[in-house]
Amino acid sequence: MASTTWLVWATYGALAALYLLLLPFLSLVYVDKRWNCSGAWEKVLMFFLVLFFFPGMVLVAPFMTFRPKPRSL
Repeated sequence: MASTTWLVWATYGALAALYLLLLPFLSLVYVDKRWNCSGAWEKVLMFFLVLFFFPGMVLVAPFMTFRPKPRSL
């Protein structure tokens, strides 16, 4: 019985980590790479990803930077 309880908690923890950390991180990387060269429907998909993973975006976004790379003069 104890192993079943542990398995349930491990499954919930893995799903929480996936939803709150991994998928928002991958979505932000995708949006960062494709924002300037995407079409209208692809931007609709990006807006959907941001809305769907919003709780995770709030957790992950402060640790990511979207500043442009420095130019060489």
